[in-house]
Amino acid sequence: MAKFEKGRSGNPGGRPRGRTLQDRLRSAVSERFDELVRSLIDRAIEGDAAAANCLLTRVVPTLKPAQEPMDLEFLSGSLQEQSLATLEAVAAGELSPTDAKLILESLHLAARVKETTETSKQIALLSLQIDHMRTPK
Repeated sequence: MAKFEKGRSGNPGGRPRGRTLQDRLRSAVSERFDELVRSLIDRAIEGDAAAANCLLTRVVPTLKPAQEPMDLEFLSGSLQEQSLATLEAVAAGELSPTDAKLILESLHLAARVKETTETSKQIALLSLQIDHMRTPK
């Protein structure tokens, strides 16, 4: 039997809903929301950097750098050879360290996928061999 019944509080005599400090603050802000936002905007326009920061961080999404497509023709061979080619491209100034990091992380992920796939195949093969050994002749 379940410890608590579904839909029934484990502490029926506990704090009633809407009574936490967070709930009271939300209620107070919602009552004067338009006035508060207008005040923030006015302060930001007057040069208050904190007010401007508050508005911009809450309203405007953070800008992320645009990633240009990369030419990966220099990558060939094994994963190890591709990793070395990436490092050589950085050393030669042909590739930024940031782009190299993305490539190396991708190569690392590819290596993990390859490793997992090969391990799964080996486990399946061993399982078949064990089943074959257990099957009476």
